[in-house]
Amino acid sequence: MHWIARASILISILFTGILTFQVFITVDEAQPMGTRSAFTVDRVNAPSKEAAIQAISASALQSHTNIFKVQAGDTDSFQSRTLFAFIGNRDAFARSGGYSYPTFSAQSQRTTITPADRITTQDLRGVYATSADHSQVVSILADLRKAGISADDSTATGFEIFVYALGPANLGAAFVIVYVALALALAYSGTTNRKAHAIKSLHGYGRAPILGAELGSAGATFGLGLAALLLIGTPVLWAVTRFHQVWRFAGFLGTGLGVLALLTAVLVTVLGGVATLRHRIPEVLKGERAPLADGVLDAATQVIVLAVVLASTSGAMWRIEAVSRTSRELSRWSQMPPAYALRLSTASTHDDDLRDAPALTSIISRMDRQGTVLMTGYKGGELANGGDGTTPPGPEGANSMIVNPKYLGVQPVLGTDGHRIRNIATARNGFTLLVPASYHGDVGALLATYTKYFKEYSCLLGAPKSTPPCAPHGRVIRTAAGQQLFTFKGTDPSPAEDQERTSLTDPVLAVVSPSSGLIGPMEYLSYTQYR
Repeated sequence: MHWIARASILISILFTGILTFQVFITVDEAQPMGTRSAFTVDRVNAPSKEAAIQAISASALQSHTNIFKVQAGDTDSFQSRTLFAFIGNRDAFARSGGYSYPTFSAQSQRTTITPADRITTQDLRGVYATSADHSQVVSILADLRKAGISADDSTATGFEIFVYALGPANLGAAFVIVYVALALALAYSGTTNRKAHAIKSLHGYGRAPILGAELGSAGATFGLGLAALLLIGTPVLWAVTRFHQVWRFAGFLGTGLGVLALLTAVLVTVLGGVATLRHRIPEVLKGERAPLADGVLDAATQVIVLAVVLASTSGAMWRIEAVSRTSRELSRWSQMPPAYALRLSTASTHDDDLRDAPALTSIISRMDRQGTVLMTGYKGGELANGGDGTTPPGPEGANSMIVNPKYLGVQPVLGTDGHRIRNIATARNGFTLLVPASYHGDVGALLATYTKYFKEYSCLLGAPKSTPPCAPHGRVIRTAAGQQLFTFKGTDPSPAEDQERTSLTDPVLAVVSPSSGLIGPMEYLSYTQYR
């Protein structure tokens, strides 16, 4: 076997170990240790919260399974979680670590387990992980429905978890590159061994012994790679995980390496053996090449290498530029006083939102009058969904924001005279439109668009029936061109190039006070959920 093929096998083994590690982190997030399925509660109509908790506990005891309410961390929802345990099988609970959860990778997520009776203000809706199998989950869901708890099976398949795991670690491109390179290397090794195979055939060797020798060589290389992975990976695994869930991880690693071994054997047999044995011995011994086979291999190699190089280079440059831009924009946070970002649970139903939104708006209005809340509404989701951000300025345009007066006290905005605009007061039904000098459209028409938006849509969202109709009226102030304004939006757990904008150049700003009545309660609720 050619040394290039051997090197490709060794690299594939190392990459499979890394890939399996990342996949297992995702598995541990989706299915905590001691669980194998999940369901999602979307509505609770039990007489009381205590009754709902008792119903879940009773279902766990009746099915002899353990159920865990997955609750995101209060201060770091993406890297910490609490599992509220409804224990129905104490032996299984003890085997999986009990209340001392063996966190696999603390760098990715920290897990705390606590008894279910400590649930207080937490929302009972959301995701539950359980040790139940599929038939038991069906029974549990039926019991919960009888208690007024609506839930559905949300167990993720292995394929879904695998595909999702490729994203956070950016392993998708590497996955394609490594295994395509393995196939090309084994194909190249087969073409270089044609003469050796021909000589063996002259000495009476059949196809089976020749293929067996190729597989034996690949197997020896594979064994060397496994030894190297064990030697290098063991101390690394201890340093990162302290061998938490080591046997569970070993099962996934064994599966991954087994699939790689099978793939290697198939490729060696097809590419390195059968194809070369079809050439006539005299031509091979004379050094004549197989023009068709070699041409196909050469062309495929060139095309694949070129595609990989271009994709990797452009992707790396895009990533570097995106990280640099995002880091530069987020430095704006360090330039302002300490602040808290309000994020509400998105597991509520529409009826719940209609009930709670007016109270939230009342609180925001009071804080706005005190000058202690900053609100920004940015409809920029199209950028994260493949849009180019070229929609024209307007209430829902990609280069527009709706803000409250506090925004101008934190983010400097200059007028056309070069002086900072501040202290814009908006009375009932009033708003101020800040339009950059670079906007060459019809300013009057733009103002009319906002007026119509507030009157026919925004102020009606979740407004109580007793609320008087709104009659918006606005004024326009032109701002200096070339200003880059911060959206005060944070990042989400996605690659840098998939982030929405955190700053806008020459945006149109609609300055609206919560007390103006032009923004409905449901709109404010959506800001706290998604922005």
